[in-house]
Amino acid sequence: MLAYLLKSVNNHMHGKVSSSWYEDVWQTTLLNVSEGLPKLQKIPEYEKIQNSVVAGLELLLFGLNWALGSSFWTLENIQKCVSSSQSGVLVHALVKAMPVGYCSEHALYLTEAISGIKGYPIDKIYIALGNKLAQSGVQKSQRRKVLSLAWRGISYSLDIKKFVQVSEAWIAYVIKYHNTKDLDVIIGEIIGGLKSRLQLTKKPLATSEINVLLSLLTKMLHETENFWTLLSLDNFLSFLEMFPKPYARFTASKECLVKAISQKGDIPLFFLLPVLEICRFTYNSLTSTSPEDDKKQVSNLVCGVIKKISTHWDVDAQLDTYVDLRRDFSELEDVLVLLIERCCQLTSETAERKTSTDKSDSFFTTCTAFIFITIPSIRNPKKRLQLYIKSGDSSIKASCYGTAEASLTEAVKLLVPHELLRKEVQEMEWVSFAVELSETILLLPDHPDRGPLFLLSNLCTIVSQQHFNSPEVHLKWLLHMYPLICRILSFEQGIPRHFVELYSGNIDFQLKAKDVKNLLLEEIAELLKNLEDSSNYKSQVLFATNLARSVLMPGISTDQETLKLLLHLIKILVKCSAPQCEVNEIVASLKELLIGSNCEKFIAKIESLVR
Repeated sequence: MLAYLLKSVNNHMHGKVSSSWYEDVWQTTLLNVSEGLPKLQKIPEYEKIQNSVVAGLELLLFGLNWALGSSFWTLENIQKCVSSSQSGVLVHALVKAMPVGYCSEHALYLTEAISGIKGYPIDKIYIALGNKLAQSGVQKSQRRKVLSLAWRGISYSLDIKKFVQVSEAWIAYVIKYHNTKDLDVIIGEIIGGLKSRLQLTKKPLATSEINVLLSLLTKMLHETENFWTLLSLDNFLSFLEMFPKPYARFTASKECLVKAISQKGDIPLFFLLPVLEICRFTYNSLTSTSPEDDKKQVSNLVCGVIKKISTHWDVDAQLDTYVDLRRDFSELEDVLVLLIERCCQLTSETAERKTSTDKSDSFFTTCTAFIFITIPSIRNPKKRLQLYIKSGDSSIKASCYGTAEASLTEAVKLLVPHELLRKEVQEMEWVSFAVELSETILLLPDHPDRGPLFLLSNLCTIVSQQHFNSPEVHLKWLLHMYPLICRILSFEQGIPRHFVELYSGNIDFQLKAKDVKNLLLEEIAELLKNLEDSSNYKSQVLFATNLARSVLMPGISTDQETLKLLLHLIKILVKCSAPQCEVNEIVASLKELLIGSNCEKFIAKIESLVR
């Protein structure tokens, strides 16, 4: 039949076949279907070939549409299909082949007609019609009636899978052409339909039924550009609860969170609670047997949501949210790390904006306590060290010195070499942490009962006890710390104001600072000796040059120990044949530094060395 039609179409292009001939073909087809299909239906395999019959008729209708155009899609021709004894097959093929414009025009009639078809799986026709109307819509005056009639027909089937498949086909139409109230009602109808069918079957959802339910959710998320529209519906979260635990609920919630995170801008405050509820759905779907990859996905999604929480909200609301999240996701380490970091940021930024009041002091105390209490839950020692340093810094900015000292004390303890930290941190990174920690410690006023430079002294002792495999790593620490302690002793630039206010003229402070300086000098002497013993001239020159330059920075006192050190460094440079321009630069800087200090003999000694 199809081959004959295509041949005729070809002839029509050359004017050999009139349009009336196609009308005859259509009438003959209707007659053949009415007479022939009852015979086919007696064959046991009919249900298997039914789709092929519909596909064949669909191709025929495509050909007629091409040949006759709009003149074919009349209400009269549609009524002939509906009134046929084989209306199910004919209407199904008709809807699939009908151009979307004509489908929209005849939507009301088709919806009414489908409900009266007997002896054919009308869910297939509803699916075809729903997909077409999602593309074209319906006349505005008929939308409510079409949806009402269609949903009455959709609800006929007790088969859960068919019910959800038809709902999926129509949900895109509802989202595009109806308001949110209608969408909420339809989602409520889907929930009610599922519950009633589950009560009748008294069985849990089968895998195939779960898959079509997930497909329905995917369609809803895809068709809704603004995810907050879905979250504003009363029935959306209840719909998610229809997914059984653990895997289906996990998958459904995960898709929703991905959509939420992909939205532009921060999460609107009004929708934060529903989003966090979906996070809980996802997290609570995990079990002890869930693969690590699933746990990692949940952690990443919750972190994505936290990053979308606005930092412009009321600070108390932000802190309350972080507290709730810590309680609900206490087993997800990455989430806890992010919460601590966000709370440190909240503390620091708020401290920069606010003046001290009883209310702000209470807020800062709560913030810093939240951070300090949460950090021990972090199992990774490297992350824990980083967080203690951040905690100390933010607590100092908030003038919570007790929490700051406690955090930095824990950070100093963590730097003591042990196996776990060794696995996570390389030597150079370890020293970088020590440098960062020393800079933070300097911002903290010393505890009166512990004496000056207590934490800094402990830190230097720990570093001095460390065995470095690479001299370059040790050099980085000494290049930072020795000039720093020299500036502290001189109360020069770069030193926090509280040092001047608390310790200017304080003998105990001077003695403690000199103890730290002597400790560093011992380290320098040992490193120089090791380098000289190794005959590594290149390393000796590098170390001597960099240390000399750092010691000669403005503001560093030129006491006897420092002068001896500089003399030793210059001797090394001369001995190792360092570039003359570098040696001359260091000597010139030293001479400039010693102007007016009655060190003529020392300068003469230096000049004689470099001649």
